Amino acid sequence: MASRSDPPPADHDGPFDDLDVSILSAVRELYELIDPPPAELAEIITFAVETQSVEFELASIIEQQSIGMGVRGTDFTDTITFGSQPLEIRIAISITAAGSLRVDGWLAPAGVLRVEMVVREGQDERTHETMSDEGGRFVIDDVSFGWMRLRVHPVPGSAVPLARPVATPVVKLPPSDQE
Repeated sequence: MASRSDPPPADHDGPFDDLDVSILSAVRELYELIDPPPAELAEIITFAVETQSVEFELASIIEQQSIGMGVRGTDFTDTITFGSQPLEIRIAISITAAGSLRVDGWLAPAGVLRVEMVVREGQDERTHETMSDEGGRFVIDDVSFGWMRLRVHPVPGSAVPLARPVATPVVKLPPSDQE
């Protein structure tokens, strides 16, 4: 028999009540205090979701590696390889003397294709476009820091017959350990 000081048994299957709301609110406040979401989270998610379209073949990150940290901490090259069924995209990202980024890229199989890079920093978005050469190589200079995605588009007569454009996931430029 339960004593008078024992609380009533919990009704785990009962309706959601004010006590439940109070407990969950306290837990949310605790996590907002100790591990708040990044201020730009909503913008990053929106930017990433824009790539998720049926009109694109989605590539995934196969490999990411940072190489050659300099003494001053500014000399580095970050390489990222993206892969999809029809195309592999490898990029090397480096900081220029002017403080912007340079992206050197290679496509496999090699061929002339249109390469589009969209970089978003806060509300600012900048699109860079170039063509890869017959060897699949491309260069994009004067790239700003921020969140980036690549799209590689088919070109009529190219040695690489893409059925639809290939899009990469969104990645941060430069990687977070280089800022």
